Amino acid sequence: MKRLMIGAILLFFSVACVFSVDQGSSFDDQVATRAAVAFTATALSEQLSMGTASPMPDSILPTDTESIVTPSPTISLDDPKLNLGQPSWSDDLSSASTWFSSGTEWVSDGTTFYADNGYLSAKSDSINQGFRWYLNYRKPKDAYLEAKFKVETCSGDDQYGLVFRAASFDEGFAYYYIVTCDGRYDIRRWDQGGSTTLLNLPSSEHINKGTGQENILGVWVKGNTIRLYANGSFLQETTDNALLNDGYFGLFINARQTPGFTVKMDEIAYWLLD
Repeated sequence: MKRLMIGAILLFFSVACVFSVDQGSSFDDQVATRAAVAFTATALSEQLSMGTASPMPDSILPTDTESIVTPSPTISLDDPKLNLGQPSWSDDLSSASTWFSSGTEWVSDGTTFYADNGYLSAKSDSINQGFRWYLNYRKPKDAYLEAKFKVETCSGDDQYGLVFRAASFDEGFAYYYIVTCDGRYDIRRWDQGGSTTLLNLPSSEHINKGTGQENILGVWVKGNTIRLYANGSFLQETTDNALLNDGYFGLFINARQTPGFTVKMDEIAYWLLD
C-alpha cells in the first residue's frame, strides 16, 4: 500500500474492495477482503473546493380542517436534487484520474473495475463470486448521493448499485443500495454484527428492467433515515441506527446469474445536507 504525504495530511483517492458470499453459507462466514489504495497530490485542493447544499425541509400540513389556513408548500419526496441546488461534488467520469492515480483499471479475482469512454465500469467474469466494490476517498455523512448506471447483458438476480457510509476501505462495513436486473431493490447493511437486508427486495415499476437499460439511482441519507430513489421517483424510506458516521462511497457489482455481467456508471454526484 503506497502513501504520499502532503505535510501532515494523508489523502485516500480511490479504493476497491471485495467480499464474497457463497449462496449456501452464511454471509458472516464468507467474508474476504482485498484493497488497492491510490493517493493524489491534487486531492486536497479538490476537497477544499467542496460546497454545501440545504437539506430538504419537512412538509407542513394543516391540522384543523375547519380553519381556513393555507399550508406551507409541501416539498415532494420525488427527485431531491430539484430542491438542493448545485451538487457539492460531481464527476462526469470523463477522466480516469478522478478514480485512478495511474492506469485505468483494477482487477480482483475475476472482477475488473475500469475507466473507458466516460464510464467507470465493473465486469465480473463468473457468477457467485460475491460483492465487489470500488470506493472514492471522499467521506460525506448526511448527503443525497446519485449515480447513473447502464446495465449490459444481465438476468434475474444480477445485482449492482451504490455503496455508502463505508466505515473503512477493507472491512466491507457499509450500506449497499441494491438493484437487481429484474427490477427489485433493497438495502443491505454489513457491520460487525453481520449482514442484514432491510427491505426484503420489493419490486418497483420505476426501475428499468433487463439488458441494455439505464437507471439513475439515488439515496438520501440523514442521521438514521435512508430514502431510496430510482429515475427521480421515491421508492421507500427506512431507518437504521447501525452506521451513523461519515463514510466512503462508490459502486458495487454482484453477478448472480450472468457470467460477464457488466455495469457502467456514467456520472455520480452528491449534495451535502445540513
